[in-house]
Amino acid sequence: MDIEGEVPEELNPPYISQEIEKTLGFIFKNLTQLRVISGMDSSVLGLDYTAMLALAKIYDFEIDARRMDLIRVAEQKIIQAYNRR
Repeated sequence: MDIEGEVPEELNPPYISQEIEKTLGFIFKNLTQLRVISGMDSSVLGLDYTAMLALAKIYDFEIDARRMDLIRVAEQKIIQAYNRR
């Protein structure tokens, strides 16, 4: 993934729509906005939705119900991956 959040073409299976690709790119831009509990067993709580909405405005990314559903599914997978460590 490049700095602009574009998914490299070779990683796109033919069935990923442009809508999903744009949403995934936006999610990757938000990975620095994770809420974390610090300490010996630090855990990820999820995305900071206030920061996410600010980034959506900056990037002119409209979050409708479908995109929000995709973001929430990805958020759960991110939480599971980080907290498995």
